[in-house]
Amino acid sequence: MRKEKNSLLLQAACAYRQKKWYVLPLHSPTKNGCSCKNPDCTSIGKHPRVFWRTDGKLAEKLVTAGKETLKEWFAAQNTNIGIITGEASGIVVLDRDGAKGQASLAGRELPKGPVVVTGKGRHFYFRHPGFKVKNRTNMLPGVDIRGDGGYVVAPPSVHESGIEYTWMEGTKKLPLPDCPDWLLDLFRGNQSNSKGDDSPISEGERNNELFKIACALSGKGLDEESITERILQENAQRCKSPLSDDEVRRIAASAAKFSPNGASNAFENTQVRGFNAAELLSMKLPPQKWAVKNILPEGLTILAGSPKTGKSFFVLQIALAIATGGEVFGKHTG
Repeated sequence: MRKEKNSLLLQAACAYRQKKWYVLPLHSPTKNGCSCKNPDCTSIGKHPRVFWRTDGKLAEKLVTAGKETLKEWFAAQNTNIGIITGEASGIVVLDRDGAKGQASLAGRELPKGPVVVTGKGRHFYFRHPGFKVKNRTNMLPGVDIRGDGGYVVAPPSVHESGIEYTWMEGTKKLPLPDCPDWLLDLFRGNQSNSKGDDSPISEGERNNELFKIACALSGKGLDEESITERILQENAQRCKSPLSDDEVRRIAASAAKFSPNGASNAFENTQVRGFNAAELLSMKLPPQKWAVKNILPEGLTILAGSPKTGKSFFVLQIALAIATGGEVFGKHTG
């Protein structure tokens, strides 16, 4: 049975490559969760088995993959199959999930074209419009977009629910339709950010950039699971040296606390009062207390510097000195 399934995956991969669609191997659902063997995996059967992007471009192995590489990926292991979206493959995919997605698309034109039945909804395939299309989660309620720098799970992959991704009857061989005007308008409305979604993230910026993305998604009301799925993909696609999945999940969990649907805001009922310069100058303030004399005051301090210049080790050294009653640059602590 497994051998037959692998044969179908290989046939599908070869067929997609004949269409000039790039493919990549994905992890797959197992009895115990995901084939990645992470017990806390939140992207079961959907994340790549291989590193597939370098500096914002497709990895060479994906571009040059022939039948032998496809055999290596799909003929001998428990694998799902992904299709690269965007200009690389000439496609964008509208992902409609559940009742919210159906309601969002009600009354909107959807021209005939290839459609995939997924675990929770539908994937509608369109011809790439010729300008950058950013990946978006909840572009409309229950509607995501996979464009440049993205990918989708493709038939005959298996969803974590056990449902197999299949082409809707009569649509598999249909030509790709052009994106309808309403969809193009949505794409163009999301092009205002000067930093593209596929711009590479350097090692020193990973936590900060992913947290900003996660907070933006949280501010739109996405739950922790949706935020995690999005930034796991951002991490895999854009980070030159991706963070571990566990660290990405911690980032998502932190950002989700700021969500309208997440934890209550501890400062919700706090009264905030401003002071002008004259008032501040007239105030009698208590003497400054120092953690490290004339170097580090007690309270909030911001340490800034270029990536990889030793900030973390410097702070650790100060913390160790304070904890043990030592010195920093010849200055007593405490």
